[in-house]
Amino acid sequence: MGIKALRRCIILLIILFLSLSSSTLSHGEAQLNASVKLTVYSDGFVLVEAQYKVVEPPENGIVSLHLLTSAFDNLIVSSSSGPVAYYISGDALLVEVNEETRDFLVLYETQELTRKEGRYWELVINLTSQAEILLPEGSLVIYLNKQPNSITASGNRPVLTLDKGEWVIGYVLENNHPVGAGDEGNNPQLRIMFGDYMLLVFPVIGVAAGLSLMVIYKRIVVARSRKLSEDELRVLSLVKSKGRISEAEIRSELRLPKTTVWRVVRRLERKRLVKVRKIGNRNEVEPA
Repeated sequence: MGIKALRRCIILLIILFLSLSSSTLSHGEAQLNASVKLTVYSDGFVLVEAQYKVVEPPENGIVSLHLLTSAFDNLIVSSSSGPVAYYISGDALLVEVNEETRDFLVLYETQELTRKEGRYWELVINLTSQAEILLPEGSLVIYLNKQPNSITASGNRPVLTLDKGEWVIGYVLENNHPVGAGDEGNNPQLRIMFGDYMLLVFPVIGVAAGLSLMVIYKRIVVARSRKLSEDELRVLSLVKSKGRISEAEIRSELRLPKTTVWRVVRRLERKRLVKVRKIGNRNEVEPA
């Protein structure tokens, strides 16, 4: 216990030094390889998944990482052998590494990377390494502050590969329109706006399978009605039937992942359909 306590004191001193310093520790490209993925949801929440491989562990056993924001929830740091010890100083994440934890995953959620004005959304990020960005389903990209490495599609989600640096991505959501010709799940479309024109890319089914058509046409913006998702309806119905229920009980009753329940409850709370009360270490949900 004495050795562990001494080690923690040393780590806390390092954190104190970082908070007083004008700069934070840098892992260095030669020490660390990173694979970063951001999944953006229609309500503005962003799930950050970063897989790290420590090539050359530092002498002190501490790797310093830059988080995309200091405001986040549900932070998880884990390796194949289980949870990994970490400490936080502002937007710096200090991770204890050894031979068993040289490969580890950092996962967290945040709503601080997006902002909304009317129907227009912006994702604003400062990347310290290359990253893959999955925008919400049905997104129409209307602004990029610079050229990405690549733009593809995964189903009806635009997927952007970005180099490190500051990025601003503007988009609107058009995912509430009815499914029609050329819009089926096996024929996904990728919409990207450049000024007043839109580039529409979709696979061609039939004799010309495997080829792509690119059609440029004038932008048409159609207002879409807002509806509750299936998960939102299920959670809201359960909350109303119970009167008051904890998030843990919602997960158990509906068999939904923890992060899904957390996002759904926050969306319902922002829509003023439910109230959330903190009771001890439990989040209790009740109808608004």
